[in-house]
Amino acid sequence: EDKLLKKFNEKKYFNYQGSHWPPNLVHKSYWKKIEGFSEEFNPGVASDPDFNMKLWKEGVRIFKGINNFKGESFHSSNWNHKYNLNGKKIAVIGTGASSIQIIPHIINGLKKMTIFQRTAPWISPRKNIEITEISKNRFKKYPLYSRLCRELIYWILELRGMFKYKNSLTARALKKESSEFLKNSVKDKDLLKKLTPNYELGCKRILYSNLYYEAVQKKQVNFVTDNISKIVENGIIDSKGNLHELDAIIYGTGFKTAQFTHMFELEGLNGKKLFEEWNNNGGEAYYGMTSDDIPNFIFLIGPNTGLSHTSIIHMMESQYNYALDYLKNLKRKPNTFYNLKKSVFNKFNKNLQKKLSKMIWSTGGCQSWYITGNKKNVTIWPGTTFLYRYKTRKVNMNDYNVIKLDI
Repeated sequence: EDKLLKKFNEKKYFNYQGSHWPPNLVHKSYWKKIEGFSEEFNPGVASDPDFNMKLWKEGVRIFKGINNFKGESFHSSNWNHKYNLNGKKIAVIGTGASSIQIIPHIINGLKKMTIFQRTAPWISPRKNIEITEISKNRFKKYPLYSRLCRELIYWILELRGMFKYKNSLTARALKKESSEFLKNSVKDKDLLKKLTPNYELGCKRILYSNLYYEAVQKKQVNFVTDNISKIVENGIIDSKGNLHELDAIIYGTGFKTAQFTHMFELEGLNGKKLFEEWNNNGGEAYYGMTSDDIPNFIFLIGPNTGLSHTSIIHMMESQYNYALDYLKNLKRKPNTFYNLKKSVFNKFNKNLQKKLSKMIWSTGGCQSWYITGNKKNVTIWPGTTFLYRYKTRKVNMNDYNVIKLDI
């Protein structure tokens, strides 16, 4: 990213801290930086590739006495590569997507590993298939064959996405697969009970690993499901009063994906402060890209464009198509700005939340990072990726008020 910005001398435009829409709209149709610089730009396209990764600290601060610990500690996204784990007594807090990848790869060199689990994840076997040289040559020789294989993978993943409906055929099949995988992998009855989820598959993120269950059964592992009471100088005390002495703590506590406090300030028409509204009421956008009273501004990977079953790249490509068509329309109509109609915005998000309320993230019996404190799902796209691509293939100008500026 830095190399591209340097190459095209654009870093000053991308690295801003905030922007606002000038109130004197009869003369301006540009977003303006608010940190004392004079750069103006029209339109604006924003993407946060670290989508709330900056907020990992918020998930760590919940632990009492976190600053008391005298050993080494770091979050999984802020790994201390200089710290030597070998021969140490390590705690891993959390058993989500980060932790199940970390644990198998550091366990063998440790003196002891204590794993603190709040909620057992659903884990499916990872189906990695070796691509042989014969297959590679076939793909190279027959491009159509390669395309067909890619299409097959795409449609299989779209079908798997139907787990979003509780008790659907897909959900039952995936639950059976994961349950059998767990039972066949773990023989100890007490550990098996700890590793068995108490909510429906898909309510939290479905994880994939062939190594995790083997790792947590190693003799140097202490698997703890009691809550953490507090962190002290030499370790962690659980809710039963047991002290777990430690040399280091690794926080696999995830991220606050539904918060927007870290975003730059963005003020549009009528004094609308978008990210402040998102943080208070939950993120909302039209197909995750535009908002009313935020004219000529497009978000990439915005609210409700996340996926739980296939590649986010497919959604990003669809958004690029929409953004390019948006820019083409602006070029055909210079000295104008497009403001999404409030009625279009409200209708879209009302229907979106209605669909999501019937899906597994709301009906599966769990608390997850998909849902905000006010029970709104601000992260997941409820439909298929091919429907999203169809809906965003071009801009429907009837969705926008086109304002001609007198310049």
